[in-house]
Amino acid sequence: MHDLFHDLATDLVGEEIAVVTSNHLNVSDMCRHLVWGYEGGCEQLQELPRDIDQLLSLRYLSVTVNQVSLASTKFNGLSFLGRLELYSCEELTTLWNGFSFQFHTTLVELHIVNCQKLICLPDSKKNLLVLVTLIIRDCQELDLERGDNLCGLQSLRTLEITGVPKLERLPNGIHSAASSLQYLWIEGCAGLTMLPNRLQHFNSLRRILLFSCINIVALLEGFSQLHCLQKLQIKNCPHLSKRCARHTGEDYPHISRVPEVYLYV
Repeated sequence: MHDLFHDLATDLVGEEIAVVTSNHLNVSDMCRHLVWGYEGGCEQLQELPRDIDQLLSLRYLSVTVNQVSLASTKFNGLSFLGRLELYSCEELTTLWNGFSFQFHTTLVELHIVNCQKLICLPDSKKNLLVLVTLIIRDCQELDLERGDNLCGLQSLRTLEITGVPKLERLPNGIHSAASSLQYLWIEGCAGLTMLPNRLQHFNSLRRILLFSCINIVALLEGFSQLHCLQKLQIKNCPHLSKRCARHTGEDYPHISRVPEVYLYV
């Protein structure tokens, strides 16, 4: 099946896709999509190649790596990279620094999934100006309140934060996405006790999902100011479900104008 996938992909896009392993890196300068090591090739990948910046046409990079930091990885040359996925990077504690990423302003999607030792995100206010989608899942040690996390995300439309138990409040920097954010999904963040008051100024929000945030005790009063909100889903948030109950909940007046409200036990 893997060989079939490789042959089909090669037939369709030729040199624009490359399938490599940790022991073999042979790609064309025209490569846009890099599949890193099927058949277990990534299991022993200790670090990304130092000369990865030579892949000038690369658009999509999805990788699992054992590096502690990506600061030494040269991302500057990846001037067309639009999507970066970091999956199960078990040793990763920090991402890039401003120097290694300072010229990179084309990234529109960033996925960080199951990076259990990741401590913080880098300053984003100069480097992720066109980021549209940010997905953070299952990062047990991640502290989004350190540094200038989520600053400068003025183009962000989708934000998903799930399985981040150290999250106690949304970082102040998220306010940079007040006019662009449309979709907010927060799940499995037991440390979160409230949503920020400034959320009422997010005038493009259309959908909010709050799942398994058991310690959020109430909605903010300004929730009724979210005039574009079309759908609100609340699941396994006992305090919120009670307060948002139709007609009887204390917070129901704040959401009574939302067309679709779903409350799950």
